[in-house]
Amino acid sequence: MALLQVEETSLVEELRSLSVVKSRLELQLAAAIAGRTKDARDIARLRDERNGAVSEYNQVMSERDNVLHETEQLRSRISDLEMKVEAAEKGRKAAVEEAEKARVEFEASRLQAEALASSLSLDSSYLKELDRLRRDLDKMQSDFLGSENFVFFTRLCVLFLLSFLYSWNMLDIDTSAVYAVANY
Repeated sequence: MALLQVEETSLVEELRSLSVVKSRLELQLAAAIAGRTKDARDIARLRDERNGAVSEYNQVMSERDNVLHETEQLRSRISDLEMKVEAAEKGRKAAVEEAEKARVEFEASRLQAEALASSLSLDSSYLKELDRLRRDLDKMQSDFLGSENFVFFTRLCVLFLLSFLYSWNMLDIDTSAVYAVANY
């Protein structure tokens, strides 16, 4: 019996020690479960943050693609406009050159008319020549520029020239003939 009592004491002691170990293991298990729950929440939070970051990244990249596309369209439009400006500038230079040629021809015609007026008395053949020169000048102007303002300016110059010649008694015609030629 003493042996049983010693064995019972030993088993009670072992039971107490196993009970302490069990309590410790239960605490560790509870801590591990709590840690796992916390880790699961942290993982879920990190997953949400990662998904949010990926979504934001995708949105930024989409906006970047849109900006790049719009930039390319603007570059293309700028290139088209630069080509149009260059073509318009070439056309403007050509028109200026043609206008200068017409002005030089007009000046030559004016000088020729002055020379004829000073050396001749005007008769109907001279008026016909002036009328022909005026029509030629009008034709050149419409061919080169097609501008009504330029045609009006040239007619005004012819009228001024004829009036000038008449006022200095270089023309021996009546004023109604001058206006008729100018308004033809």
